Amino acid sequence: MDHGLSEATKFLDERASSKRMSDDTRLFAAVKKRIKDSGIPSAYACCFCEQNDSLGQWRGYTGGTQGIAIEFYASGLRQQFKASNATLQKVIYGQDETRQVLEKEVDSLFNQINGDLFADVLGDDRLERFETLLLQLAPRFKHKSFEDEREWRLIISEPARQTKIEYRTKDNVLVPYIKLGTPSVPLPICRIRIGPGKDMEITLQSVELFLRAQLEYDDVDVVKSAVPFRT
Repeated sequence: MDHGLSEATKFLDERASSKRMSDDTRLFAAVKKRIKDSGIPSAYACCFCEQNDSLGQWRGYTGGTQGIAIEFYASGLRQQFKASNATLQKVIYGQDETRQVLEKEVDSLFNQINGDLFADVLGDDRLERFETLLLQLAPRFKHKSFEDEREWRLIISEPARQTKIEYRTKDNVLVPYIKLGTPSVPLPICRIRIGPGKDMEITLQSVELFLRAQLEYDDVDVVKSAVPFRT
């Protein structure tokens, strides 16, 4: 999120200093100040990878232990969490693609407001709409060095007021998170993949036993990674 907000504020600076729009400096300065003053945005994301059997992902997220990957139906995720205002979005990598998306979305917002954007920037809802747009886009942006991850994110930019915020610890920081779904509605899981490791067979058998005990998941396939394991 920090990277996305940084790119968004850089974009604001560039647009404010350009000659493209003669009256936008005040708007961009006001939006930038609001984003800076708001602190941690209320945006939450669950992260997925396009690749279902990536050596880089196994190395990066299993810590050298036996890993397991859960594969989901994308359409199922979209449908199941639509009521929670969650959207499944592809991550944008690198400055060039990030600026292209920002340009397109900002110009689209300007067109929606029908050319009267700067009449009273601080006195109506236009500033809020612009800030909301950037906060919705920011979680989609990531540094180009992470491009191999081919990540998608299930993003909730603004949880409903009745949503309970939970907290977990990470090092010396309290990390807020929210829980999605209910135990009575099964997740749209299509496959479980056992990662490369010395205990692949016994791990596969244990996962199969667990799934068979859960009636809602008894038809989920369990397969082994095709990545060779080396000690």
